[in-house]
Amino acid sequence: MDRAAGLPSRSAELSPHDSQIDLGADGHSVSELLMSPIARHITALMLALTLGLHWTVLQSVAWMTMLVNYSTETSFSDAVEMTFDGQHPCKLCIAVAEGKKTERREALLKSFAKADWVLSSDVVCLTRPPATRLAMTHVATPLPLRSPPPLPPPRLLHG
Repeated sequence: MDRAAGLPSRSAELSPHDSQIDLGADGHSVSELLMSPIARHITALMLALTLGLHWTVLQSVAWMTMLVNYSTETSFSDAVEMTFDGQHPCKLCIAVAEGKKTERREALLKSFAKADWVLSSDVVCLTRPPATRLAMTHVATPLPLRSPPPLPPPRLLHG
């Protein structure tokens, strides 16, 4: 960008080796700007949320907290058993289970909404059309193979 006039620089062009657009004097390409460290972290976070990894992180935090809390009251082996037996859930474990259940229910409702057209009450019946025979009224006899072409050759009539 021409800093004095605030106009785009004429040096913006495609790089021959990777089809990146050079933005000008600073030498940064579009892909370099898009994949800055902040953009990469945001992309990774969005992917993790999309895959449901936030529930895994929360459940891991809950288990570690339970393990620490139970190990202060009992032996470490008893703390591990109490943490993972499912009989002694903490508040965070219950919240994670409810969140997963709600998320599954919403996904199921969305899939039913998408498949609503399949479950419509209209019945479509496809039948084969009736077979018809084509009657040939005139059978053309082919010309003998050894006959010469017609002379003179046919001409296009203008008319």
